[in-house]
Amino acid sequence: MGIALLPYRPGFDGYDIVTGGRTRGEDWDGDLDIIGRLDEAGATWWVEYIRAEEDLAAHREKVARGPLRR
Repeated sequence: MGIALLPYRPGFDGYDIVTGGRTRGEDWDGDLDIIGRLDEAGATWWVEYIRAEEDLAAHREKVARGPLRR
């Protein structure tokens, strides 16, 4: 990720690289693998997508389960 920007800047000190765009699946180990690969590619944050069409209870459930951690 950051490698593509290196020709345009000397480094990323003081900056985060944020990625996301998909909702967490039932296979948390698979999701952790994806997050691990994003980490290795330089991402410092992964944002889970939550569909706006879902009701408030579904949103609260997803927030309550907290972040995935390696």
